[in-house]
Amino acid sequence: MGFDTEVGNGNASSVQCKERERRALLTLKQGLTDNCGLLTSWGSTGENHDECCKWEGVHCSHKTGHVVMLDLHSRPDYASCLEGTINSSLIELRYLSYLDFSSNLIYGDVPKFIGSFTHLKYLNLSYSFDGENGIPFELGNLLHLQYLDLQGNGHGGEFPTHFLNLSRLVHLNLPGNQLTGEIPDIFANFSSLVYLDLSLNSFTGTIPHSLGNLLQLNYLCLSSSSLTSNLDWLSDLTSMKTLKLEYVNLGTAINWQQKLTNLSHLQELDLSGCNLVSSKSPLLFNHSANLAILRLSDNHLTGSIPNSLLDICSLRVLDLSNNNMSGRFDDFVSTSTNRAKKSLQHLSLVRNQITGSVPHLSQFSSLTYLFLGHNRLNGAGNCQHL
Repeated sequence: MGFDTEVGNGNASSVQCKERERRALLTLKQGLTDNCGLLTSWGSTGENHDECCKWEGVHCSHKTGHVVMLDLHSRPDYASCLEGTINSSLIELRYLSYLDFSSNLIYGDVPKFIGSFTHLKYLNLSYSFDGENGIPFELGNLLHLQYLDLQGNGHGGEFPTHFLNLSRLVHLNLPGNQLTGEIPDIFANFSSLVYLDLSLNSFTGTIPHSLGNLLQLNYLCLSSSSLTSNLDWLSDLTSMKTLKLEYVNLGTAINWQQKLTNLSHLQELDLSGCNLVSSKSPLLFNHSANLAILRLSDNHLTGSIPNSLLDICSLRVLDLSNNNMSGRFDDFVSTSTNRAKKSLQHLSLVRNQITGSVPHLSQFSSLTYLFLGHNRLNGAGNCQHL
């Protein structure tokens, strides 16, 4: 996304630390407890004592020497590297284009002054804050922002309509908060959006039709038990690779399968718990030659397991559990293509009305997980080691 076009590697002799920015970083350090040694190089005695452009996590512009990137995300082997507060001295880093404080333990709400970093293109504050006062209105000032991740911070309030100004967003990640109300119909303004995740919030109402304007979108997750949709907005999103709508009520979506047929690049589809019923035609998902994960559990699907699913040579995960599917399992196995037998890794048909026996499955060379419980199967082949 062009975040590092002017970023130095921290070792170039031509990059000189700006004194005002060096002092701002040291003040920031004073308000933080460093549990993993992330800030050990900051202001330490030795060769790099004054050269903040050589401190860990700090990157400067080759051209100006200003700090343009501050990457202080927690290390994977620590629950949180940094603990404390973000001092307002950070406002001195006015040329920042990249800021990452993810997976730390920062007290309070997201600071409003972050909205003054008008050069920011990348902002990741996921799993860092314990504030409950919503997302600061000031973040709407970040007109150059392309990547925004505020996942898992417990933000309350309604969807931040001040994001309407962030028309350059490519990646927007807001799951695991406490956002309420309806999702506003504002997405016609986000023509560059590729990734959108609003799941695990408390949104209500109908999924807005303006999502259909996001023609570049390839990842969409709106999983929620309080949203509804008829999927009329979906057909033009032909770039979609991952679509996850678990527990969105799609009971009013007439011919819901037909509304998926244009998604020829789809790799993962999760419509679990969506109140779906079988249409007059059998389940057909072979329109996507790339489909690898298909989850349709906890619906009201009936009829035999469609053999067409196993014509998809890329299919690795098939979950049809907790439906009312019928037919013979041994017939399903015998008609499976050789391609399917090589690719399928996870098959779950738990809690259906499937009959017949369980034949030997050695030809399914990649199968690791097989769940067939609570059906009407019989025969000695029910128990096998995979």
